[in-house]
Amino acid sequence: MFYFRKKKRAPHLFVGLILFYLILNMIDLLAWASFDNLFGDTSQYVKQSGLSLLHTCITAMIWVPYFRLSERVKNTFVNE
Repeated sequence: MFYFRKKKRAPHLFVGLILFYLILNMIDLLAWASFDNLFGDTSQYVKQSGLSLLHTCITAMIWVPYFRLSERVKNTFVNE
């Protein structure tokens, strides 16, 4: 809703969402790595979580600076 109404908070919320998703992926990876004792071989899940974390890191490295530094974003999201 903030995005489509071009509210000033939209870029901050988007960056927060990306960072939240990054933290969530880190927790997922750590959880699967620690479950090895309980469930046996979880290496497949650890690998999958690691790839997901890598994808999220790449996404964050692209979009966070764009939403924080871009003049286009600053000029687009102008509504209070």
